[in-house]
Amino acid sequence: MIQNPTMTKEDLIALGYGKGESASYIAKGKRLMVDKGYSYYKNPRLARVPVYILEELFGYDIPTPLIKVADVVDNRQRVKNPVLTKHDLLYLGYGNGQVESLMHQAKQIMVEKGFDHYLTKTVSRVPAFAFDKILGFVPPAIPDAQATVKMMRDKRAKSAQAVRLRILATKND
Repeated sequence: MIQNPTMTKEDLIALGYGKGESASYIAKGKRLMVDKGYSYYKNPRLARVPVYILEELFGYDIPTPLIKVADVVDNRQRVKNPVLTKHDLLYLGYGNGQVESLMHQAKQIMVEKGFDHYLTKTVSRVPAFAFDKILGFVPPAIPDAQATVKMMRDKRAKSAQAVRLRILATKND
């Protein structure tokens, strides 16, 4: 288990904050991140902020949600500058559109640093430090993120299929 560097309204509700209060804190956190120069947080659909911003708003440490990781040791955890894939970001709870946008922006940062390699559309790994300029923190590399995200998607698909079958069964009765 590792600590997720971000929190959502649902995470705050799970800690005992009210729905409106939680939404207000997320909105304040987003405004604070924009004030600090992270324009990524202007996105109205983004509903997640770094934990450290909430702690700055609250004035105390808050329990950070833990996320499960595989038991396998991942080389990206041991290197000085790990790389991230879209699967790492998906696992952390970012939506598909947000992940595409983040990867594009991170690649642009790398191009600005002189790494023309990132102009290639097929590049799927970006150094983690590039995300710090966008998000205000470096997301962790998740061991086996691709396999874990696939399992999560398969589980949701099976669950949705079961719901559809129950609905059809009720209509036929």
